[in-house]
Amino acid sequence: MVGNCSHVQRPVSTGWDGISHLVVLDAGWQDKCSPKVLIYHIFTNKQMEHYELTGVDAGKLTALVVDTVTLPIGTRAYMGETRPGMLAILDLPTGRLWEVSLSTSPFIPPVTPSSSLLALSGHHLYLASHHSDTLFRLNLTDLRASIPLSSTNNQTVDTKMEGKLLGPPQGLVVDPWGSLYYCLARDYVCVSWDIHQPLRAESHRVLLQSAELLPDVHHLFLDLQKQVWALTDSNNGSHCVRVS
Repeated sequence: MVGNCSHVQRPVSTGWDGISHLVVLDAGWQDKCSPKVLIYHIFTNKQMEHYELTGVDAGKLTALVVDTVTLPIGTRAYMGETRPGMLAILDLPTGRLWEVSLSTSPFIPPVTPSSSLLALSGHHLYLASHHSDTLFRLNLTDLRASIPLSSTNNQTVDTKMEGKLLGPPQGLVVDPWGSLYYCLARDYVCVSWDIHQPLRAESHRVLLQSAELLPDVHHLFLDLQKQVWALTDSNNGSHCVRVS
């Protein structure tokens, strides 16, 4: 219900805790409804938690992945931002929110990573942008070491440039076997890259190419069987298309 801030206003990304909970990032609505993170039980469809991200501008957060790290750290959600070079972290047990800066030294001139698209693998978090073909990654060990600070100074996490994708991606997700999936708007195609191989064209596989089925991909996600689906938009509404 638009304007009723207790309801989802603009869902932009979802994550799964690997057990039974769906985590939804709501980007908020205008100046009235702040962004929030909602947690639902997959099997009962009941809302379990509601984290209001007070002080965050509507539309600032663009993507979410869930890191089910072990105790005592607990579960965290990493959220991409429209502001380059920044990543937001939400501690799900407590609802504490903080940011880290993404450093890519020693590149000259400096390269500023974008986190508007996120994909989580076993040991790394991959970052990309709808507007660039550059793929970055950071080590989850470094990211998990980040803790909320009482000061306003952001912590810095070292970020590596992985290489160049085949074009600016639409959607980004990694399956448990190490294949990173993304789609290309210009060719109406979804491809996969084996993250254990160098990021080159020959390390890619074409999975689905269709202007009819993939007119405009908004999101890629894994189902419970680890199959990849694309959420697309067209004049006939939104649809889910199986990619692999």
